[in-house]
Amino acid sequence: MKRCLGVLAILCPLLVACQSAARPVPPYKVGDQVPMETLAATFQWNNDPLSFSAFSTKLLIIEFMSTTCKSCLQKLPLLDSLQAAYNGQIQIQLVTAESSQRVASFRKNNKLGSRLNLPLVTGDSVLASWFPHRYLSHVVWIQQGRVAAITTDEFVRADNIELALSGRLFAWPVKDDFKEYDYKKPLLMVNESNLPEPSHLPLPVYYTTFFASVEGVRSRYIEQSDSTKGFHRMAAINLPVIPLYLKAFHLPYDFPPANTVLRVKDTARLVYNPLSGTRTEWSLSNAYCYEAILPLSMPAVQRRHKMQQDLDRFLGLRTSLQTISLPCLVLKKSGGNATPPEVEEGVKKGLTITNILYALSHSRWGQPILNESGYGNRHYLPITKELVGDEALLRKTLRRHGLELVMATRPAEVLLIEDAEETPQ
Repeated sequence: MKRCLGVLAILCPLLVACQSAARPVPPYKVGDQVPMETLAATFQWNNDPLSFSAFSTKLLIIEFMSTTCKSCLQKLPLLDSLQAAYNGQIQIQLVTAESSQRVASFRKNNKLGSRLNLPLVTGDSVLASWFPHRYLSHVVWIQQGRVAAITTDEFVRADNIELALSGRLFAWPVKDDFKEYDYKKPLLMVNESNLPEPSHLPLPVYYTTFFASVEGVRSRYIEQSDSTKGFHRMAAINLPVIPLYLKAFHLPYDFPPANTVLRVKDTARLVYNPLSGTRTEWSLSNAYCYEAILPLSMPAVQRRHKMQQDLDRFLGLRTSLQTISLPCLVLKKSGGNATPPEVEEGVKKGLTITNILYALSHSRWGQPILNESGYGNRHYLPITKELVGDEALLRKTLRRHGLELVMATRPAEVLLIEDAEETPQ
């Protein structure tokens, strides 16, 4: 018996050591079990300590945020409403590295902060070390003490909460701010191992390639020239179809959707619809990578035309940049004794006419917005960018200042995207 006890005495420390070694250590990743004890160094803004054990039976959603992060603040009303709708089943926990004094000031002086009902951890460094990140928003989903997902806040939606609560598996893309990707390296590597010795492919090698998006890599467009090897490289990484064409036609990134005419059967692959899911998920299916290695001597206009032809062929589309007559939304003076827009030299109130039309042209597709009012970037109306989308309010504000939006046929420059098999109209 003493011998058995002696063996157990030797084995027990080894078993404890093995269990300790098997326990995940920070930073935690998807699938890891997290410690459920109270965090001594982590407190709510009201000095209550945070204990994960209190949420062991709930879906815990930790959202890292900042009072200076505009997108984070815009999300707060939705988070509050989700917490109220699923109270008892979930806990949304806000976390910030900012001091309790700064947060207290935010709650006192900011309209969104004063209405906030969610618990908020301040002065955090512990949770940030558990779930490191570079960019906000950053959301960690914990279910039954285990990390279920790490996402952006676009995934915090009622349908996704229902999915998580149902116990069904969900495989969302993992947000990883530390994944390195060298955008200057070619997407395609030429294999010379199949050539008989001592043959080599003559340089430079020219080609174009097109393939689906690469998960976890941020979108980017890059051009580089190599005068030694005599080639020019154009590379688009994880760009949706319309931004790809904007590059091919040398159009600005903010080319208005109102001047993009879609004559295609399936617009869902060209335009993101928030009702269909998150933008991240949509991009995985509808963003692409394109690379062209072309002669350095080829003029830039020809290189872009080559890119446009490649995209048309790969995507089954026909595209062109042309001026056509079509129904447009035109801003005109309505006359009468209305108060004209203000001209502000110092303190600016509201938005300029130019900014209002810019926002309007980015809220609709295929209906150009034209300005025939004579007013521009020095004339202001008392309206915010958020309210431009409220058409009734916008029209009311315009009428008070002697302006109106009318439908009229006008010639306008548009990016026309059609299905390749369709007959041009």
